Formats: sequence, C-alpha cells, structure tokens
Amino acid sequence: MATEESALCSIDELEEIMKKGSIVISLPRNPIDEVYSNVFVGGESSATDKQRLKSLGITHVLNCAHGRKFFHVDTDQSFYDDLKIKFQGLGVSDFPQSNIKQHFETAFKFIDEALHQENGKVLVHCVQGFSRSATIAIAYLMVRDKMTAQDAARTVRAKREIGPNKGFLKQLCDLNEELQRDKKE
Repeated sequence: MATEESALCSIDELEEIMKKGSIVISLPRNPIDEVYSNVFVGGESSATDKQRLKSLGITHVLNCAHGRKFFHVDTDQSFYDDLKIKFQGLGVSDFPQSNIKQHFETAFKFIDEALHQENGKVLVHCVQGFSRSATIAIAYLMVRDKMTAQDAARTVRAKREIGPNKGFLKQLCDLNEELQRDKKE
C-alpha cells in the first residue's frame, strides 16, 4: 500500500504511470486484456466478437460508451441474449468535461454482481478500451480493493495500455482524496 504522502494524487503522476517508462501514452496492442482477476478491459471489437466472449467465458458486459452517438458503441441486452450474457450500458462521452464519476456506483454494482457469480467474468469496454473503460476499472479497484489511484492505475496499466483523458484523471484524483479522507475518519 502507498504511504499517506504518496496517496496524494496528481494528473501528471497518473499520466506518468500510463506512459510506463515511454515518452508517450500508447494505444492498446490487444483487443482485450484481463487487467484483474476476472475483470477484462477491451474495445468495441472485443465487445462485438461473440466467439471471443464465449471462449473467454464472459458472463457480463459493461459498455462505458453506450449509445448511438459518434465514438459510442450501440449494443444492448438483446445483442448478448443468445450468449446469456448480462449487459449494462453507461452513456459516457470521452471528453474531459464528462462526468464519469456519476456512473461509478452503477458500474461497481454491476461488476460486483459479475464477480460474485460462480465463474463470473466481466468485460468493461468502450470504443478503444483506453479511456472510459480504464477509468471505471481503476475506480473499481480503488473503491472495492482499497487501492490508491496510483496503485490501481499501475495494476491496470501492468496488463493493458491505457490513457484516461485529463478530466477522468482529475475525477480519479478527487475520488482518491475522498477515499483517503474517509479512511482517516
């Protein structure tokens, strides 16, 4: 666990974690990666590849880019019914001013439901599996596994190239501060 001093969070620090020793943040090499036990992060190509979902044993799909707008993924429960996969959609746009934090509790409950089911596996996805879905995965680890933003980002980044936008990183830092405050009370 991080010390109290290192538990303070900055956007710059999180961006350095995303770069992981490189000069720039890289796009994901794989369509889907298991970033934590039974938690997968991916993009639209993995979310719509029913054969891959079946072979991985995915039981739940959380679409963090749900909708018919540009840079969104238009899937719903009926798309997954033939595989008996449970679906949840979050209509988040990948803009720094988007409030992704308002969706955290819905996302966390859905991920919990998947992980508490026998053999449950969840795909958390957006268009690229890079910003929105990575933010949700990091926030989930912060809240449910009591990780700092930095530790959660390192955990996800160790398995997948990610790059939440600056607004999402700010919301993760805000969440980090809230969790640190709650820990002290």
